[in-house]
Amino acid sequence: MKEVGLFELRDSLLIACLRLPVSRQGAGAIMQGFSFEWVAEKAAFRDAHGLTLLLNMLHTFADEDSFLLQKAIGYAICSCV
Repeated sequence: MKEVGLFELRDSLLIACLRLPVSRQGAGAIMQGFSFEWVAEKAAFRDAHGLTLLLNMLHTFADEDSFLLQKAIGYAICSCV
């Protein structure tokens, strides 16, 4: 998979998804569908300000109905730091 460039494609896809305006369900799908532990280690994630994008998503869904989503975003942020 590394020789074909699938990991770089995954990283680019995640960064693109974080930049888009998404609904609560879309954000939940992003948080469940990607492993931030692997992506956060990459220079492309840091260069694209991935942590800032996650913080923006956290603040976007600040209502009390989004508690589980906020928790998932918080875990992703912890894996980035």
